[in-house]
Amino acid sequence: MSERGLLVKLGAMVEGSDYYRFLSWRRILFEEFGHELSPETGMEMSHLMPKVAARRLCRALGRLYTPAREDMWMNKLTRYYADYLSEVEEGDVLPRATRIGAYCREEDLRSCVIVPRGEGPFPVDLNRFFTCVFPTRLGEDCYRAAVNHMNLAPETCVLVLSGDDSDLVLPPGVSRTIPASAFDAEK
Repeated sequence: MSERGLLVKLGAMVEGSDYYRFLSWRRILFEEFGHELSPETGMEMSHLMPKVAARRLCRALGRLYTPAREDMWMNKLTRYYADYLSEVEEGDVLPRATRIGAYCREEDLRSCVIVPRGEGPFPVDLNRFFTCVFPTRLGEDCYRAAVNHMNLAPETCVLVLSGDDSDLVLPPGVSRTIPASAFDAEK
């Protein structure tokens, strides 16, 4: 029997995660093309889904976008992003993680945090707050994979969306979303 659940990407809990994604894109473009990505363009790209950003960057640079380049970039982007996030401290994650965990207990939801697959474990033990910690590669359909992995009923899932999820296409059956900012302390 499928269960009710809540899915959240790690970036939705870390202040400035879009900046870490910008740094990851900048590193990739400099390594491959020697191109210095401007902060304006980089922050714009960091708010897009990774594969959309990759296509736009190639087009802007006049480079051919191939499946091989996409695969290489998604692997590097995931690794670099995970490296930057590995330096995050507990205080950067705990406020939202604690509130999201409490919400899941109140609503009787299984919870899953989706993290980029890095070299080592994330420095904060997220198992204290979530039923499942699900590592994935950027650019993959991480929400659908997490729903399947946890045997959740898509129509009863809640997605916690960060600001960079504005162009997200929701998985089939999922319609309920909560902005990550809803879990911030009241001002």
